Amino acid sequence: MTKQSQGVYFEAGYALGLGIPVFWSVHKKEVSCVHFDTKQYNHIVWENEKDLADKRYHFIIAIIGKGSAKNN
Repeated sequence: MTKQSQGVYFEAGYALGLGIPVFWSVHKKEVSCVHFDTKQYNHIVWENEKDLADKRYHFIIAIIGKGSAKNN
């Protein structure tokens, strides 16, 4: 959701409509700008690329488990 691109909102909504999981993320500086329609989703709030990678990894592990992550 960083930079608030309308295309990203459209694509995320389309994916949700198709039943495809969406990993919501936003840069720390733009948390207050996230559109109200997506605030109910857990967003990964990040500060830099390494922080995003680490948080995304732990987010996925929390949802699908560590065993599944190793196989991918």
